[in-house]
Amino acid sequence: MKLKTLKEFIAEQMQDPEFKKLWDESEEEYQQELARLKAEIEADEKAGIVHHPTYEEAIAWMKNYEVANA
Repeated sequence: MKLKTLKEFIAEQMQDPEFKKLWDESEEEYQQELARLKAEIEADEKAGIVHHPTYEEAIAWMKNYEVANA
């Protein structure tokens, strides 16, 4: 069995009206959380604190978390 990419998995799930409705409803909250994380990471980097993952790593983690908890 071929493993699916995240994009393929989401595209498949979007065919389910209930999943799509929940996805669409959560988009604004998701975008707000991304902006908050980015601002927090940038502020820490300016302050010399680098214990956070990069912005890209944080995005990847959030996408994996969403798929696992869908």
